Amino acid sequence: MRVAPKVELSTEEKATLPAWANGRKTPVRMAERARILLLADAGVQDTEISSRLFVTPKKVAGWRKRFLDKGIAGLEEDAQRPQHSA
Repeated sequence: MRVAPKVELSTEEKATLPAWANGRKTPVRMAERARILLLADAGVQDTEISSRLFVTPKKVAGWRKRFLDKGIAGLEEDAQRPQHSA
């Protein structure tokens, strides 16, 4: 079984992410990303996070990687998708 890379949130991130996860005006996708990272910080593995949040393990792994690569700013930007020509 593959073990996901460890996520350790800073004090600032630990203050910001719960506000995003529970904010009434937070976009749904931002709240979901925050919940993923809060669970990852608690040591929960991707398959368990995906089960709890009803998302795919691939999605959880992707947001974990994005956070590790870009920090909290990486959660705020959506991934670039290929342009479809008409």
